[in-house]
Amino acid sequence: MAWQHAWILWYDRPKYVFMEFCVEDSTDVHVLIEDHCSVFSCKNGVELYNEIEFYAKVNSKDSQDKHSGHAIICFVRK
Repeated sequence: MAWQHAWILWYDRPKYVFMEFCVEDSTDVHVLIEDHCSVFSCKNGVELYNEIEFYAKVNSKDSQDKHSGHAIICFVRK
């Protein structure tokens, strides 16, 4: 099965970048936030995969993600 990209909304703020992966009924969710990129994957009937390179280094140790019923939200600290 081929990977597809998840629909994503992002908001760039002075101290954070907020990324919202719009995926309903997601299972097997994996979020990896590193200093120079973020990797997201999950399943919801199809396999979804996104890899995002950041413009500048972020603080991966102070970043986090939150899962809800219809989205996965990442708070990436600059």
